[in-house]
Amino acid sequence: MIKKRLLFALILFVSATIFLTACTNPEPEKEHNTMEGFVAKVDGRVVLVVSGFKGNIKEMTEEEIIAKAYQSAYFTFNEEIINVKLGDQVKVWYEAIDTSLPASGSGTKIELIDK
Repeated sequence: MIKKRLLFALILFVSATIFLTACTNPEPEKEHNTMEGFVAKVDGRVVLVVSGFKGNIKEMTEEEIIAKAYQSAYFTFNEEIINVKLGDQVKVWYEAIDTSLPASGSGTKIELIDK
């Protein structure tokens, strides 16, 4: 009698474990925060990126660019940015960003976009 109860309990435990494991969604991969746009300013470790902008970045002031852009953000990096220049199209990864205008955040990676 005890063996039957132990066997029943074991089968019940294994079934419940399989059911619970099958019904649980694995944690989705962490979304990375990114912004794509054009470089409007590079100053050492700080890069101003704007998106939704029409016009010639090289012929406008920083304030004019920010006013005409749909989105703009200053990103500060841990190292000096040497691989991008004014007007380059880039993708920036960041941890967090504030909602000021222009926004400000800590960049983790910047990559040129070939288009």
